[in-house]
Parts: sequence; C-alpha cells; structure tokens
Amino acid sequence: ESIMKNYTIAVAGTGYVGLSIAMLLSQNHKVYAADIVPEKVELINNRKSPIQDDYIEMYLAEKMLDLTATLDTKLAYSTADFVVIVAPTNYDSVTQQDNRWHRYGGRAADTGSSHLRRAAPRGGQSKRT
Repeated sequence: ESIMKNYTIAVAGTGYVGLSIAMLLSQNHKVYAADIVPEKVELINNRKSPIQDDYIEMYLAEKMLDLTATLDTKLAYSTADFVVIVAPTNYDSVTQQDNRWHRYGGRAADTGSSHLRRAAPRGGQSKRT
C-alpha cells in the first residue's frame, strides 16, 4: 500500500523551468500548468513542447502525465494543494533588473493570487477563502 498522497499542484509559468517541474510532478500528481500565452497552452495540451528540449519533448510524447495546461488561473490556483510560481530570468546588466518578471511573472502571480486557498494549520483542515 502506498502512503504517498496524490496532490493537485498548479505551476505558474511554462518556460523551461516551469514546464520541467510540471512534467516531473505530473507523473504522480494532478498538475495544472498555468500560462498567459495561448499558443503555449495549446501546444502542451497537444503533447508538443513549446520549447526545443529533447527531454521535454520525450516526456510529453511518451510519459503518462496528469498534466493540463490552462489560461484559467482561477481553476488552476483554487483547486491546488500547492502552487509553484516560476519567475523568468532575464537579467539586464545595465539596469540591474530582471525585466520579464515585472512584465510576465508578476502578472501571472497577481492574476491568480486572489484564487489561492489559505494554507491549513499544521495537522488541520484547509479552508477556502
């Protein structure tokens, strides 16, 4: 008998890091991969990689994954036991800022933050907010 619980996990962002995390977690858990780019969501749901990477392409084509890409952050975040927010890294050495986080990562986090559930107290039941 397995003692491992199956969780529902949302991953915000489907770049290289976010998609890799989503695919690895979706081998044993229900994963929603939320993104703001409709073309990426469609590709992932059709088991095609939006980025060129041999392992990602192989996992999407061959592995049994419980993975759903979505534009619907409310669906993804409100049903999740855990949310992983993956911030893009595009460091500008002149301004010393990560420009894409403000444009994309912040928007992805802000868009879904109102749909997050409150964490359960240790050993307690979670409550929806």
